[in-house]
Amino acid sequence: MRKNLILALSLMMASFIAAGAAESPAGAPDPGLEAMKAVAMMQGSWEGGGWMRMGPGEPERFVGEETVEARLDGRVLLVEGRHWTPDRSRVVHHAFAVLTYDPAKKGYRFSTHLGNGRSGDFPGRVEDGAFIWEMETPGGRTRYTIRIEGDRWHEVGHIERQGQWTQFFEMELRRQGK
Repeated sequence: MRKNLILALSLMMASFIAAGAAESPAGAPDPGLEAMKAVAMMQGSWEGGGWMRMGPGEPERFVGEETVEARLDGRVLLVEGRHWTPDRSRVVHHAFAVLTYDPAKKGYRFSTHLGNGRSGDFPGRVEDGAFIWEMETPGGRTRYTIRIEGDRWHEVGHIERQGQWTQFFEMELRRQGK
């Protein structure tokens, strides 16, 4: 029985290796890795602040940090954002995300997990040098646009309802390190 298990595992491993080799012939560029180069500028430690509006009234200000690390030779980016009230007495947003590129779908996948337990997988794209990801929401859509210029991270969030786009979020960060 143990020999059968070892044989089965060996065959599964061989099939995974063969499948990987079939997707990317020796010497051919890896389309997933090539696509991830377009978002590699997000890597680093970032700090700053911004505002968000979660309903009527004045926007809520926050301070925060984003940490973006590459894994698997750059094929995966891990993104963790932590944001507090300006006096850091209360967390207003805590999220963890995994950013990858799916060559079969020819698109980015942004898998998010929030501190409140919500999560989701959302499509992303690079457009005019910015990374954009969107999600369907009740009655409309939400879009985040991240633009990195040098050591500056500028992100805005818009919500669309009944054909009207309204900004509800803006964040400005500075790179603190790689």
